Amino acid sequence: MEKILKPYTIVPPHLYVERSADRQVKNILDDMGRPGYVLVSRQMGKTNLLINARRKFGNGDDRFVYVDLSNLFHNELQCFRNIIDTAIETNLDIFSQLEIEIRTYRREFNELPPHKQHEKELRMLLNTLKGKLIIILDEIDALTKVDYSDRIFAQIRSIYFARTNYNEFERLTYLLSGVVEPSELIKDPKISPFNIGEKIFLNDFSRVEFDSFLEKSKLSYLDDKIKNRIFYWTNGNPRLTWDLCCIIEDQEVNLSEETEVDSIVKLHYLTSFDKPPIDNIREIVKKESVIQDALIEIEYGKGDVVSDNIKQKLYLSGIINYTENDIKVKNRIIKESLSLQWINSIRDLELNLIEKGIELYNEGYYKKAINTFTTHLNDNVHLNTDNDDFNIVYYHLGLSNYYDNNFEEALKSLTLVNFDAKKYGNLYFKTELFKGYIHQKKKNYEDAEKSFNNIVNTDTRDEFYLYAKINLGYILSLDKSNEVNTIKSKKLFLEIANSSLENYYKIETLTFTKVKTEALFSLENSAQDKIGNRNYLDEALLICPEEYKPALLFYQYKNEKLSERKVSTIDDIAKSIIFNNLKLSKNQGQNKIKFSQRVLRELQLEAFKIGHIETFESLINYEKSVTSLYYNEITILDKLIGFAQNLNLNHELVFDLTEYLYYRCEDKNSDIYKNALYLLSTLDPDTNFKYATEYFKILDHDNSQNIDNDHLTLYITLYQHLINQKNLKRVFELINIGEKLKFKVSKENANSVLLFDFLTMKYNFEAGQLEEAKKHAAIISNQLMKDEEYYKRNPIIRQMGIDNIKNFCSNISSLKRNKKPIQIPKKIGRNDIVKVQYINNDIKIIKFKKVENDLKNGKCILVSNSNF
Repeated sequence: MEKILKPYTIVPPHLYVERSADRQVKNILDDMGRPGYVLVSRQMGKTNLLINARRKFGNGDDRFVYVDLSNLFHNELQCFRNIIDTAIETNLDIFSQLEIEIRTYRREFNELPPHKQHEKELRMLLNTLKGKLIIILDEIDALTKVDYSDRIFAQIRSIYFARTNYNEFERLTYLLSGVVEPSELIKDPKISPFNIGEKIFLNDFSRVEFDSFLEKSKLSYLDDKIKNRIFYWTNGNPRLTWDLCCIIEDQEVNLSEETEVDSIVKLHYLTSFDKPPIDNIREIVKKESVIQDALIEIEYGKGDVVSDNIKQKLYLSGIINYTENDIKVKNRIIKESLSLQWINSIRDLELNLIEKGIELYNEGYYKKAINTFTTHLNDNVHLNTDNDDFNIVYYHLGLSNYYDNNFEEALKSLTLVNFDAKKYGNLYFKTELFKGYIHQKKKNYEDAEKSFNNIVNTDTRDEFYLYAKINLGYILSLDKSNEVNTIKSKKLFLEIANSSLENYYKIETLTFTKVKTEALFSLENSAQDKIGNRNYLDEALLICPEEYKPALLFYQYKNEKLSERKVSTIDDIAKSIIFNNLKLSKNQGQNKIKFSQRVLRELQLEAFKIGHIETFESLINYEKSVTSLYYNEITILDKLIGFAQNLNLNHELVFDLTEYLYYRCEDKNSDIYKNALYLLSTLDPDTNFKYATEYFKILDHDNSQNIDNDHLTLYITLYQHLINQKNLKRVFELINIGEKLKFKVSKENANSVLLFDFLTMKYNFEAGQLEEAKKHAAIISNQLMKDEEYYKRNPIIRQMGIDNIKNFCSNISSLKRNKKPIQIPKKIGRNDIVKVQYINNDIKIIKFKKVENDLKNGKCILVSNSNF
């Protein structure tokens, strides 16, 4: 027997069963008063509904245009034009002549706003068409992903209101289809909502429609109890009915018992749950806790308490049919696939994810914690913001991102946290504190001040209060010109410095000692006058923990080393660090006295600067021992050089430090070695250019390195240096390297190749190779003649002066080689003063013996040998 039910994408006409939605579509097309909006979950037959309407009513004078909007465009103009182009291409029997006219219109009126162009093109279609034009826009919810969606829907709405001006729009209407509410289609609250459409609800087959389907599919021969059992499981769901009947059609033996249908359903739908639409529905339920809550209410017979908003979600998820009051899962297959046992297992998994994330956070595995919390949130995209889990998840996600240095993400999460201050005091205050820290790092000082004040003003006297107070002091002290804030800042520091542990509530001694040390140091470091003879630095050194001592002693060393007081030397500080095995602190913030990488590097630089190389090397080795296994001496030195450059230290110190690295770096192919060479080339105080020469030799063999303008500037500098030294042999070597380097110039700097040719031309001239020089001059002149503006965009060419380059090329081209050596008047003595003019038009008044060879080689001409 021929198989009837096949896996069609589009249901053929002889198998299509019309439902109430089809009749609603017909009424909309007859009326033409407003657009129809098919609102239904996926895999429910909405596309077939629209295509059936086109198939049934799109004959004769009326035409349908079907457009799948899931194929997105970059802007609304392209989207509008796709609609018009599709209309023409699918109705060439009417619109073929219009295609050329519309393309001409687009060229001539391209400056018009997109909606005006589209309106005109629609009118052109309608004026060519005798009947109605129905535009079907399927998958319209895809437009919510683009920034121009509001303008598409606003245009559709405007067409109906434009009928007062253009009668032809009376013959135009739209059928829209999607899985989001029309109210959600407009993002901008300033634009009126898309509320002019008539909703078309696509419910399942009624029993009469189900029987019609069986008849069309040649399955009416089935025993009544088998038909009833199919309907018992599917309740007329089109997709489930089609697929289940397709399986039954394939059975070699006719079914005779209900249990046989039950077995098929359980095997195909209630075992692996991977067949549509069950797979899609379960994924939606996994991610939406509010749907899970609603399903539990429905299971316990409390469907009447489910809100209209949640009902809509259930309908669009394919779980219920659209009815006014009777809320229940639409069929038994879906109900059993969404059992209470399964929902509870999801919730247990979600709870496990939260607990696992918190555990990872507490153990310091911040990246893993971030991944765990993110997975939880992806599975619960509509987590209730009033739920405690919502605040707990975003709180820990925010702190995990903070400690992982993802400050933007941390702030996004912590901003969503909304703990009740009375109920969750510590969590509320810690959230505010870390929001303040992040704003402080981002230099959003007003926001940071607000967060810290939210804590300080409560006067809780706990650790959050103390941390907020010291950081508020830091922020207020930043603007030295604001006297009011400076006074407030000093007052906050003094309050902490003058307090004792007994003034606070449940603060550990070490925490209090650290903050008090910071306050004392801030007072010492302040530009304000001290109170009496009080020495805040000495007080700080008396109470501070070991991890604060290096920075305090180094501050004392820098500020008092020239005084009569005996202070610790750099060597003493280094020995103290190594003896106490201090660990480097992260997230230093405004605290400048924690033992951080910054403090360590400042000590390393000072030791190197004063020539205490043994201490310097001990600090380098110490950093290697307390940091990553991937850090070696060379890596640390490279980072130290970068740190020194950021501090804008003098070039001589940076050069000496880079040279120190250069002689210790054994891997000549490493990026660190190449970067060191480049830096030495640009900083070389003796201008001997040995490093630049070596650097360009390495570039010559490095195929991975592109040549940029910095390289080119260095190349030109080296070239000029060698020319000035009259070292044509070395220039020749450099020119040969340059011929290879110009093929490594990046696309962005392709116009730089002209400079390599220019320098080669100058070398040819200096070396007396006039014909070669002329060849290059001709090439350069020709390039400039073709596109001078292109070359002017290069900053180095602009600096050299494009007219200077052109003039030099012109002078070279006009030179003629003397077949006979130039005759020098015998009356000119070697020490006589002469006046000569060079090829670049430079005039020199100079002793004859210094230009004699240039005259003989034609590089300059004798202007006069008069007495000067």
